[in-house]
Amino acid sequence: MKTAEFVGRYLAARGVKHAFGHPGSDVMDLIEGFEQAGIEFVLTRHENTAAYMANVNGQLRGVPGVAIATKGPGVTNITSGVAAALLDRAPLLCFTSHIDEETAASYVHQHLPVVEFYRTITKMAAEMTAANAAELVPRAYQTALASLPGSVYLPSSAREQTRDMPGEDVALQAIIDTAPPAEQLATPDLTAAAALVRDAERLLVVVGPGFNHANVNAKLLEPVDALSAPVCVTPEAVGQVPADHALYAGMYGWYDDPLRKLMGEADIILTLGSEGWDNMGSYNGPGRVVSLAATGANDPTFQPVAHAVNGDPAALLRGMAEAGRHQGARAWGAAHAAEVLGEIDHNLSVSTEHNEADGIPPQAVLTLLRQAAPRNAIFSCDVGAHKSLSCQAWRSYEPKTLALTNGLSPMGFGLASAMGAKIACPDRTVGSVTGDGGLLMYGGELATWARLKLPLVLVVMIDASLTQVKRRQERRGYSVASTSFQQVDFCGLAGVLGIDSIRARTTAELQVALDKAIAANRPVLIEAILDTEEYRRIPGTP
Repeated sequence: MKTAEFVGRYLAARGVKHAFGHPGSDVMDLIEGFEQAGIEFVLTRHENTAAYMANVNGQLRGVPGVAIATKGPGVTNITSGVAAALLDRAPLLCFTSHIDEETAASYVHQHLPVVEFYRTITKMAAEMTAANAAELVPRAYQTALASLPGSVYLPSSAREQTRDMPGEDVALQAIIDTAPPAEQLATPDLTAAAALVRDAERLLVVVGPGFNHANVNAKLLEPVDALSAPVCVTPEAVGQVPADHALYAGMYGWYDDPLRKLMGEADIILTLGSEGWDNMGSYNGPGRVVSLAATGANDPTFQPVAHAVNGDPAALLRGMAEAGRHQGARAWGAAHAAEVLGEIDHNLSVSTEHNEADGIPPQAVLTLLRQAAPRNAIFSCDVGAHKSLSCQAWRSYEPKTLALTNGLSPMGFGLASAMGAKIACPDRTVGSVTGDGGLLMYGGELATWARLKLPLVLVVMIDASLTQVKRRQERRGYSVASTSFQQVDFCGLAGVLGIDSIRARTTAELQVALDKAIAANRPVLIEAILDTEEYRRIPGTP
């Protein structure tokens, strides 16, 4: 069995359905091995897009996403996507070609020390050969999924992809057919940690994304309900607690001043699956912290930690639900949660200074899209001023229904993540919001979207600037020439590519456009012309 054939069969047996990438001639055998195993290759216009699509696709399907690039510039182009998966804790397998040492002795074109290069942005980087693939590929697969999940890099030369692996095909097929063992984590003693939680009158629960990746979503609400205390989420954990849950108090990250005030008054802060990288701010206050996580429970962004407990997520959640119950009602409960969330919602409402003639309030884009989309819709957002707003304003009711990158946080993620989500969940409504700056970083992917004919709604927030940076320049009296650019006719661009498009200049026009776009079940781009002054009017604007 050849290396490329083995890799394709192994991943297909684990449930991988798609691989995303931009090929070169030296990965064509690997791609063919995937195709022969039933894994569809999805061509993108840029390598990073492939990694962003794989990031979200893999998370939604519960398997590592797969991205493929060629040697040389392919290796360097895809780095942001690979690094983003590492910091997003998204399981990802990245395959590229490279020049092996034997060839490099006489042929150095596009030669890089790729393994050394990638070790800093992955959980694991190792050259794949015919001799080691039978051991390396299963180990790489498990590494990508194990706590903390992340990216793994496996370069191989074109020669190694087509070499016969040592051993009989029967033995190799046995490796393919053998599912990797589930990760075994400890079940620690929660007695001391639970006692602090049990006795706290002013308890606040903070849910991070760590337990989302551990696939214990159904068990997460057990301690939330049992502890009867206000609960908030970090950006990439939005949806872990339904936004209409009686104890939900909002998102800790942006536009969260009422929540931070509550945090500063807490006796005990209980963090569940918080890993630090996803938090936009640090807590170091009077309340003590109890932290439960699969690994890395002593989260430096929540201090002082009285008890840091690492272990099996399901066991930790179950144990805290049983041992952390308070006798009677706590001082804080659903009423406090509702008060905080109500204040956040009030701060995010459209200001009295807004004039419809100036464009659409950015808050209204999120509100109207939420109203138009089904409850279980998947929403993705790009990076920019709209991301910080989206994380707080978008109401998610199920885990993994908000797709964003908040670790490395690269622009250009929005359309790619939406396409990856739609491929993973073809029967779900998918909507995405992107800035005009972020979309043009990977404008070629509009052609990918058109070619794939993916029925999703992309709202482009038109402000002709890099608003988040521009606001800070203005505060300091700096020139804004570096963050201002011309307004682009995205509707015209979409039309050339065969994508339906609608331009909305008012809130009323946007509401009609969204209803029409979702009902169309086709690729639809909506230009939303913004009143950018609304960003400045929101209390707590970052």
